[in-house]
Amino acid sequence: MSSDDEKVSVTYIGDGSEESKTNNFDIEVQRLATPQINQGRFLKDNTLSMRPGAYSFDLNTSGAAYEFQYNINSDETNLDVLDKLARLVNSSSLGITAEILSDGNGSSALKLTSIQTGLADNETELSIAPDASTGSTEIMDQLGIDRITSPAQSSAFTLNGTSHSSLTNTFSINQVFELTLHQPTDGEK
Repeated sequence: MSSDDEKVSVTYIGDGSEESKTNNFDIEVQRLATPQINQGRFLKDNTLSMRPGAYSFDLNTSGAAYEFQYNINSDETNLDVLDKLARLVNSSSLGITAEILSDGNGSSALKLTSIQTGLADNETELSIAPDASTGSTEIMDQLGIDRITSPAQSSAFTLNGTSHSSLTNTFSINQVFELTLHQPTDGEK
């Protein structure tokens, strides 16, 4: 049982033996595991500031590279293009979600968020690169989705005074308790 379920919740997953039920521990959470976020530039919704044409960009993860191809038509608006790119990314099943953010003043931006939190030692950040041969560099500069605005981070916590980290916010201790970190404990145990 946790002393504050809003910060750390605990579920017993042990085998029911008396020995496994008696584990007590103190946990102090310094940081939650977070996903990588790439947020693009805000563009006016009802105009087209990009040159019509066929474009592509590469999305590279630590395990693979993917190419996304798309067209920008002269009758589209910036919002149409952002919506097209969001649907393209969301339908790819690559572990990345795309959403369109509005600034409330008639401009929108594309936000890409990795589903994965944290990075293992052998992993690299998600990267997005335009295909220079198609003139996509200019479009990528306008979109700005190649910029990492928040890198992925592993959680950081101390367990019984020893520092630990995890790629996710849910993990088990000695195969007896499953912990889910919800927020930093601010020095509380």
